[in-house]
Amino acid sequence: MCAIGLTEEVVLKSQKKSVKTIAKVDTGATRSSIDKSILAALEAESEPRKRVRVKSALGEEKRRLVYLEIEVCGKSILNRFNISDRLNHTHHVLIGRDILFGNFVVDVSKKHLSFRLADLKVKK
Repeated sequence: MCAIGLTEEVVLKSQKKSVKTIAKVDTGATRSSIDKSILAALEAESEPRKRVRVKSALGEEKRRLVYLEIEVCGKSILNRFNISDRLNHTHHVLIGRDILFGNFVVDVSKKHLSFRLADLKVKK
């Protein structure tokens, strides 16, 4: 099993294109999520009738689904992502437990672009 940090560089692949980006790892999220802009860059199409109910801090909504291949830590996984508007978020891809379970261990001390605890301490 590969240990990953709170943010990881990933490659998303559709049948037509691939995109490299930084994804946020969220152990509290049941499903993985992708922004509409990344989906457009991949030229991938969502499942026309497939929708999933998602609960968030903003309430409950139904979102469309798309199947994509994601490469994390050298491991490729075919998974479904719910499509959301993540433009206001720092990371446009969120990796949830559906990808993490049985594939990765999350090490919060490991970093890609995340802050280290030492960086957060107030310097005198």
